[in-house]
Amino acid sequence: LGATITTYTASGRIVDGQTGQPMPNVASVLTRYYNEHSSASTGPDAASNSRGEFRFENLSPGKYGVSVQDRDKGEWRADEVPFEVVDQNVTGLVIRTEKAATISGVIVIEGPEDKSVREQLIKTRLGAAVSNEADARRGYGSSTIPAPDGSFRLTGLGAGMASLHVYSGSMFRIARVERNGVILPRNFEIKPSEQITGVRIFVNYGNAS
Repeated sequence: LGATITTYTASGRIVDGQTGQPMPNVASVLTRYYNEHSSASTGPDAASNSRGEFRFENLSPGKYGVSVQDRDKGEWRADEVPFEVVDQNVTGLVIRTEKAATISGVIVIEGPEDKSVREQLIKTRLGAAVSNEADARRGYGSSTIPAPDGSFRLTGLGAGMASLHVYSGSMFRIARVERNGVILPRNFEIKPSEQITGVRIFVNYGNAS
């Protein structure tokens, strides 16, 4: 039957980074890192209790990370907390949340508009990808479908270099991105908790073959 495998537990709590108060009813996700290029996530696990506490059981030795996300509104976020299981239980992990950065504005078609094309535009999913050199293992992102008037709001973002995109399979391509009339570079910086407004995303419609 093979040798018995000894497993361990990891526990900690989730707190509001500004007030230090516990955050109950927040689900956490456990990621196992096998090497630099291979990982696997489980969860979300059971929500934290009234004291903001969480607990993972039956962990074999290895490197892990625990993360949480505001899945309802995306108004807050938290960096993943890494830890390693060696030969004993891991305790005292603390996940501190912070106000999330957001990007809001409007997506518009460059050139003459066609009603049918406009209808396709507001069904196209728009996304933002954020990379952070401090945590090269993971990228952060957010996506949304624009409102009927083309307005959008991307939430739950962390600090780093951001890029905007429309999902593959769409007939649209981003021509340029402006903020308050100034063209933004392809990758632009988002500061912690920054609220970026006044963004206009100009797209072209691909109708040639």
